[in-house]
Amino acid sequence: MKMKRIVILTMVLLMAGMSLAAAADECTCGDGTPLKFEDDTDVDFEDVDVGDTFTLEIPDYPGKNVTIEITEVKDESQAIAFNWTSDIPVCSVLVFAAAQDETTYFDGATSGEGETPNSAAISHITFCFNDDGNGQQQEIPEFPTVALPIAAILGLAFMFQRRKE
Repeated sequence: MKMKRIVILTMVLLMAGMSLAAAADECTCGDGTPLKFEDDTDVDFEDVDVGDTFTLEIPDYPGKNVTIEITEVKDESQAIAFNWTSDIPVCSVLVFAAAQDETTYFDGATSGEGETPNSAAISHITFCFNDDGNGQQQEIPEFPTVALPIAAILGLAFMFQRRKE
């Protein structure tokens, strides 16, 4: 009975840990450090004009940059659309506005455009890259791929425990 409780508790913790890990990372492709254009990086999307450009260095890639150019504003100063270029391939761009977000997958592109959902003002933009810089989307293992081997090991441990008793 004690072993059964341990197995159930382990499975619950495994599922909770996987969902927390997925929620903690905005990027669903690539392993590199994401690049965020937001208020604390000298980018104020609340006070911009069409044609304003912002350039930030890509983490993990010294001397490589992403540049965004504001292409559309609302209320004369709030950014809602932009063009971007990157020195290395991008696998996805996440545009956040209010409580909504818009994710676009580029699968290795080095330029593109983005806009906010429902023409809300941009709050921040996150660019995602792969560690190797190729920008290709990486597969995220499905739950059974991870859970089945763990369940098999726990099942074997349970069987051997029962044999001892």
